[in-house]
Amino acid sequence: MSISLRAGDWSKLSLILRRLEAKMDVFVPRRISQSGQPDADDVAEGELIIWHDSDDSKVYWLYNDADEGLVKVEMT
Repeated sequence: MSISLRAGDWSKLSLILRRLEAKMDVFVPRRISQSGQPDADDVAEGELIIWHDSDDSKVYWLYNDADEGLVKVEMT
């Protein structure tokens, strides 16, 4: 399944995830919205988060890997 997110869709997706979480045990990552990329101090080792870059409105997955450090994947 593929989902395309546009500007403004995050609030809809967030609402859906909260409703699913209330019904079952669902992984819902922490979300950070700020202009600069969070660093390793902001993301615990082994944690996966969603980062919204408030400068350009792009959204990324960030994972703090024990060996590789902070890994960033842009969501399109």
